[in-house]
Amino acid sequence: MSVKAQTRRRGISVWLFVCALLAACGSDEGAGQKGNSVGGADASATDEGDAGDDEGPANPCEDQKRGTPCGKDRICFRYQCVYITCGDAVKSGAEECDDGNEAVGDGCDPSCKLEPMGCGNAIVDGDEECDDGNRIELDVCSNACKKNECGNMRLDGREECDDGNRVDNDACSNACTRNR
Repeated sequence: MSVKAQTRRRGISVWLFVCALLAACGSDEGAGQKGNSVGGADASATDEGDAGDDEGPANPCEDQKRGTPCGKDRICFRYQCVYITCGDAVKSGAEECDDGNEAVGDGCDPSCKLEPMGCGNAIVDGDEECDDGNRIELDVCSNACKKNECGNMRLDGREECDDGNRVDNDACSNACTRNR
């Protein structure tokens, strides 16, 4: 294949990639544009300048704010009518919250349910010794946000005893097992 043909093929590939990217991404809300545009012209306009009578109904989200209902189980998002989904930063439907991210410990979990505040939110705060954000009582952090460790004067996990001292030859060893 000649260099000229390779260059032309590469140019067509790049052009197809850009067209696919524009079609997949839609408009850019941050730039304040409505509709897909190429070179400053609205891509929805036709070459002859007609109103596009046979294209179907007008875009119901063209001039609407994000989160405006536009149909059954649908809202306006980036000037498009989309199905309600968790993670779109719009609290709707059965969602308890929707902060638009998948972070844990920020008050809204990745399934759009409210996270518990205080113990169990994966953030050590107040008088908590630990906070692993789960509900497993027998791991290193209890459901009361206290460290499950030998020597804390509490029976944690599989401890047989816990006298809180460092005397190894009394009734309770330093490994929190009963001396026999």
